[in-house]
Amino acid sequence: MTQPTITKAAGLGFAAFFSFGAAVLLTTGLTAQHTPSGRLILDIPREAAGTGTQRRSLSNGDLSLVTRTLVGEAARQSDDEARAIAHVIFNRLESKRWGGTVASVVLFQEQRPSGRWTYAFTAYNPEFNAGRNVWGAGVERTKAWRRLEQLVREAWQARAVGGAGDPTGGAMHYWHPASMPKPNAIPRWARGRESLAIGGARFVKLP
Repeated sequence: MTQPTITKAAGLGFAAFFSFGAAVLLTTGLTAQHTPSGRLILDIPREAAGTGTQRRSLSNGDLSLVTRTLVGEAARQSDDEARAIAHVIFNRLESKRWGGTVASVVLFQEQRPSGRWTYAFTAYNPEFNAGRNVWGAGVERTKAWRRLEQLVREAWQARAVGGAGDPTGGAMHYWHPASMPKPNAIPRWARGRESLAIGGARFVKLP
């Protein structure tokens, strides 16, 4: 499992280097170029790139990236489920296993047994994000964005001293039973492990 390298690019936002396919451009609307080695560089708008979150505050860039992820992962889900997914992102951030910034967490890639690289959050994979408008023009001005942005703020505030806490119990993984190839099937990585149902998702805390 290898995380993407996130670097600043002069005159642009952030350039994320991915071993991925050009098909991603059809669904993100981002500009890109290929390196000599064939890796894809996506130019992510600076305002959406995030800066690395500290526990005391959530930057506007980080807030935007978490909200953008929820647009793809939970736009049609309940408030409780969307909040819980935000907590998963923050749990991964605190663990440092997915990198030390919000950008490294939500844009993390993993290599499948086939050798193909995919995003850990399926909202960013072309075969899953059709019509979800994750990077679409004007998505930040939609009612769904405003709702999800507020839920991200609530999740962050709940983690503060005296807050409501994390309803997932520290989960760093989740899945949607209804979206499995076979209805209500359990992913291989979650079999034999205790899971918590919140909305239409099930959350798991793996070692």
